[in-house]
Amino acid sequence: MTLTEYLNQADPVRMPHVELEPNEYRIVASVNSACRTIQAVEVPALGMDYVKYEDENVLRVPDEDGNPRARSCFYLSPSK
Repeated sequence: MTLTEYLNQADPVRMPHVELEPNEYRIVASVNSACRTIQAVEVPALGMDYVKYEDENVLRVPDEDGNPRARSCFYLSPSK
């Protein structure tokens, strides 16, 4: 499902697989943790910021400290 399809759902589906195109998000920061790099991702159309591990394409909802918590339904499209 695309972001446009997700936003225009008449009957919302719980946890669909939504692929975000490169023009729909922005990686705003990267932080190296003990074992992995965590990236802050801004998705303007949703009015939310997410976080992701650099080696994964799924966005996660951040906890109050900005650490990755629960998986979201949003995925970054692979680079082409």
